Amino acid sequence: MTMEQKDLSLTKSHEIKEKHVQVGAAINFQEKEVDLDCETHGKIKAKVFYLNGTWTKPSCKQCQEQKRVKEEALAEVRRKDAEVRAREARITSALGRSGIPTRFKNHSFETFKPESEDQKKKKQLCADYAKNFSRNFDLGTSMIFCGKTGTGKTHLACSIANDTIQQGRTAVFMSVIRAIRQIKDTWSRDSKVKEQEAIDWFKNPDLLILDEIGVQFGTEAEKLVLFEILNNRYEDMKPTILISNLEPGDLKDFVGDRVMDRMKENGGRILRFDWNSNRAT
Repeated sequence: MTMEQKDLSLTKSHEIKEKHVQVGAAINFQEKEVDLDCETHGKIKAKVFYLNGTWTKPSCKQCQEQKRVKEEALAEVRRKDAEVRAREARITSALGRSGIPTRFKNHSFETFKPESEDQKKKKQLCADYAKNFSRNFDLGTSMIFCGKTGTGKTHLACSIANDTIQQGRTAVFMSVIRAIRQIKDTWSRDSKVKEQEAIDWFKNPDLLILDEIGVQFGTEAEKLVLFEILNNRYEDMKPTILISNLEPGDLKDFVGDRVMDRMKENGGRILRFDWNSNRAT
């Protein structure tokens, strides 16, 4: 036998020896049943295993399953608790950014007390709008509130906003004067915000409420700014609520025919609050 043949023979012999060790180690595995006195389930049979020269500690299979179920339930409780806290944080943040006046932050449909059948009907229409906001959002359905001061227009509009925010939506309440001023400020040479950027900002909230329509001067420039804001939302199918102390016919003079037409599309409503003021005199 040549030296190369001897080396090859030794190599093969070494490989065979290693395989036997590995196979032998793999075969060196045992299991058996032992008696176990479980504090919970009494005397039971438990399996133990021989691994790496040591027998495993016996344990109650039922206890292990109960522990697993308990841990999974606890993890689910913690997950849901984290979701609730995250949702509350989002709502708190959304309320803080909403611009809803402090006086109306806690207003709801429950705090609106109708004193007539017409008031009750308007309250129900607003409550239904909020309840079905997901559908109204998909359709881009808007509303117009017209009527005298102190008739609950802002109360119900803010109730809708608060309700939609609780649903995880975003809502912004703003006077039309402030909205137009926000756009006009971009006309200054010192402005760091472009006019289109300011107009586009009004597309962001799921619901936009513009109050005091008609208090502005109603110039052509203001009409154009208002139209840009509302038309952008109209094209994006974003719901808007307009609030005015004017009658619908007079309101048209301030916002223009095109705005009025767009506000009434896809089920949009004009609600007239034509009762006397509910404010204390």
